[in-house]
Amino acid sequence: MKSTTLQIYLTAFILILAQGITDSFVDISRYVLISFLPFIILRMPYKSSTPAVLLVSFVAGLVADFLGGGIIGLNSASLTFAGLLRGRIIKAVVGKDIIEKEKRPSVLVTGQVSFLIYSVLLIALYELCYIFLDSMGSASFLFNLTRFAISVPVNTAISMLLFNLCTNNPRQ
Repeated sequence: MKSTTLQIYLTAFILILAQGITDSFVDISRYVLISFLPFIILRMPYKSSTPAVLLVSFVAGLVADFLGGGIIGLNSASLTFAGLLRGRIIKAVVGKDIIEKEKRPSVLVTGQVSFLIYSVLLIALYELCYIFLDSMGSASFLFNLTRFAISVPVNTAISMLLFNLCTNNPRQ
């Protein structure tokens, strides 16, 4: 197994554990939803098939749900929803020529703006699904909107930080 592949599996494992611990023990605010899970599907290769992305999304979310001790299926459903639309976001934002040449998402190849748009859209889909399923009519629209508006930039910043920490070669 290549060291890059091993690094990706190890990173995913650590992020799933971190998500479970965060869900169980960390409560910054009712308005901030911290999530490491979207990073797992952000880093998957461009050419990953939709069924593969869905499988990884579902399993990662389900394991995080069990570790977190919260509502079983919440992370799983939200990450699977984001994974379902991942391919369309990549095609719309990144472009076919980059998808065919490159293996993994990279700021150097796609450019900062395209990579940021890709990340924000994927994280926003995850957050939207999570917040909708979590509240299911029990919270006001303004509360949910505020939670969404705060959580998306926070989690985008976390993902960008994780991306910089996990890539020792910027073209990975």
